[in-house]
Amino acid sequence: MRKLFTVTVLMLLIFISVPNHALAGPGFGGGVSDAGHGGGGGAAPLDGGLSFLAIAGISYGVKKMKAAKDSKKKKEESTELFK
Repeated sequence: MRKLFTVTVLMLLIFISVPNHALAGPGFGGGVSDAGHGGGGGAAPLDGGLSFLAIAGISYGVKKMKAAKDSKKKKEESTELFK
């Protein structure tokens, strides 16, 4: 059941982030410069890498939590053997 939930959440994240890339605008068009906007550079898309980093971070956290839970369970089982 937990695996089904994890797969469902990951698929939703992927399907939400892909349309953002497909619907992105072309940026500044013919003859429009960004020079008059202070010290900032041009418009940079932030979602491309951030969504993948978020998914990787969530996956890593789930992996670490599962490992901690398994090690705690093994520790409890080993202490029961000595009782």
